[in-house]
Amino acid sequence: MGMKRLLALAVALCLCLSILPGAAWETTSGTIGESHVSWSFDETSGRLTISGSGGCEVFTSPEDQPWAALRDEIQEVWFYDQADLAIENLAYWFTDCVNLTMAEVPYTTSVIGEGAFAGCTSLVRLMLYYSSGENFSIDPGAFRVEEVVETAICYPSRNESVGLVLAGYDWEAENRSVSWYDVYGAMPLLYCYEGGSAHQGDYFNKVWVDSCRYNIYCKWCGQYLGQYLSHSFVNGVCTKCGKTNGSSSGGGSTSCSHTSTRMVYTPYSEPQHSYEKKCSSCGDTLSSGKEAHVDDNQDNICDRCAYEMTRFSVTVPTSLQIAMSPDGDVTTADVGAIVNRSTGDVKVSSLQVKTVNGWTLVPYGTDMAHQKVDAKIIGFSIAGTQTQKTGTTESLTLDSRWTIPQDGSLALPYDAVVSACSQSVQEQVMTLVFVLEWA
Repeated sequence: MGMKRLLALAVALCLCLSILPGAAWETTSGTIGESHVSWSFDETSGRLTISGSGGCEVFTSPEDQPWAALRDEIQEVWFYDQADLAIENLAYWFTDCVNLTMAEVPYTTSVIGEGAFAGCTSLVRLMLYYSSGENFSIDPGAFRVEEVVETAICYPSRNESVGLVLAGYDWEAENRSVSWYDVYGAMPLLYCYEGGSAHQGDYFNKVWVDSCRYNIYCKWCGQYLGQYLSHSFVNGVCTKCGKTNGSSSGGGSTSCSHTSTRMVYTPYSEPQHSYEKKCSSCGDTLSSGKEAHVDDNQDNICDRCAYEMTRFSVTVPTSLQIAMSPDGDVTTADVGAIVNRSTGDVKVSSLQVKTVNGWTLVPYGTDMAHQKVDAKIIGFSIAGTQTQKTGTTESLTLDSRWTIPQDGSLALPYDAVVSACSQSVQEQVMTLVFVLEWA
């Protein structure tokens, strides 16, 4: 991990505080149970984001959804840090999210369980990233709706076994009229309802047009699926049609057949390396490009180019909310914690509090019983630190408790004292800016 210091990143995150006197609120972020799986909801975009690491308890009913109060507002579902997540089953996760239009399923989830997307009457696009059909299954009732809904299923089309699992599922029983797309290229894929396959693998017939060209037809319904080439090169010359592959070896006139190749990987940047596919015989570069580092053995070293990787991944709640009763009693929500999934310890190096909409900061110990009604003043405390000054901006004092170990978390209990209000107020009163960096 010697390079981590050179790659240190600082991340600034804003949190908004709302005050709702005499009212309750909807929590918009948190963790799932006692796990390290976090969720947050963006009210502007309607996006529900799931992130974190590890797994969580399997839901047994829709009431287990932490975001149940937001079902009608959720429009998109995204899973971040999919390689770190180990959510076993999505049963009942998104049941009755009636305005959900697009959703991802993490490739580390093995079961799309009963009720996962049941009642999602607006779901028109589902994105899957599985590399093999052996990695997942779909339970009956996972996508059930009362009336027929057209849904695009997007998956890696090059993975035949994934297509077969999807094609074998009884979508008609779920009232889903499905179409198939390549998740990486948005290319529509043909589906044969008669044969029950996605026109892949052994489910097609090959008809030769000439010595090196052939057409593909669906084995079951006979639909034309395209024309392909199949040359047979020996010493760079096709033995069937005489075409050369355009490469020469050693400056001579004989073309190289490139029958043996090797891959060369070179570190390019923190997230990527470059690659070249070279002919082992003549050294020609046959293809090249860039791709993300690969770390299947989780040792933080790229398996292909040996680049020592770092990952700065921290989840912070998106909002804090306060409710104040007519009697002046203040109640706060349980917003969870800052979760560190980086490749090392991180710390909150600074925390700045700034009031907005005419509110003023005061020391947290201020006795509000002696303050004027509608004075719009607030004192604030979070995770052991509190406001000490009067004004509109203050940098809070932080101690060693604000260092978060790798795969650890920092709970964020908070509280406030607020001056009395003569009428209901619903507005942002404060912004918190966290700066996080390597410890």
